[in-house]
Amino acid sequence: MRKTALIVIVGLVACTAVFVLGCVDSSQRVAASDDGADQQDEEEGNEEEDEALNALAVAKLKELYGERISHPQVQLQASEKLLRYLAMAYPNQWQARIPAYAAAAFPGYGATVHDKCLKLIDFRKSIQENSDAMADMNADDRKAFIQAKRAASFGDEVSVIWEMEHRGEEVAALLREIKGQLETSFASKVDVYITRLNAIYGDQTKAQIDSNTHKLMNQFLALVSVQGNLVQMTPEKRKENLAQFRKKMGLDPAAVARWTDLDALRDKRWEAGKAYMAARAEILDERFLTEAAAEEKLDALRQEHFGAAADTIKHEEKAGLFRFDRKRVFGRN
Repeated sequence: MRKTALIVIVGLVACTAVFVLGCVDSSQRVAASDDGADQQDEEEGNEEEDEALNALAVAKLKELYGERISHPQVQLQASEKLLRYLAMAYPNQWQARIPAYAAAAFPGYGATVHDKCLKLIDFRKSIQENSDAMADMNADDRKAFIQAKRAASFGDEVSVIWEMEHRGEEVAALLREIKGQLETSFASKVDVYITRLNAIYGDQTKAQIDSNTHKLMNQFLALVSVQGNLVQMTPEKRKENLAQFRKKMGLDPAAVARWTDLDALRDKRWEAGKAYMAARAEILDERFLTEAAAEEKLDALRQEHFGAAADTIKHEEKAGLFRFDRKRVFGRN
């Protein structure tokens, strides 16, 4: 059992979302382990092996969280990881072992991490006890309920622990707002986006954009109102606007140039695809053409337009996938 538990602590990196999604199952496991102290002998095992595995577990906790353990959010992540390990390694003694493991893994913060573990247990228990009521709630009510339970368990640290989640919600609201701005220009939307991202993330803006550049660009470019602007532009104007957007998102000139080259390649693919689909329709509409003759013509047509990718296109079509029937999203595909 302990070897399996070690795989959990070595192979998984806990994230805040797990605290809600996994709380019901985890609390059931923790509650079930309160009984059965008479099975303690089964957990003693080989002392040498136990010490080695425990040392590895403590070392992994230090590696994952040690440098950042002063932050309440990281303390909670470490607590989640520690509880998962102990519940698997010592199902009948897990709670009694929390202080020693917390102190060994996080010198100077052992008591703090132990406290976070107890608060996390309390939060899970509360969610478990109200799971039936939560199942009947709509999404907004369930979210409000969970936030209230977080506040009850973690007190004033709630805003710090779930800070990034709250900021993510602000970004989602910003995207919904820009999506509705059908009459404003592309440049205006970009300015609103960049300005508001700076307001949302504050002094962490550069770090957030640098670590999530692709995601932040894609979710903006996917907006219907943004695509509405790009569709109406000439190819040259669209190229200029996309380059300016990427530059404002912090990409260096070389990266902007690579994206511009990729856009040009995508434009050629879509032009070839559009011509191919029109010619394909004409072949399929030909009267008195046998199936074999039609397939021969389509093979030649695919080779003409796609070269080495012709066979891939053919296999996709046999599977019912027609890539050029997809919606074009400028800057993304």
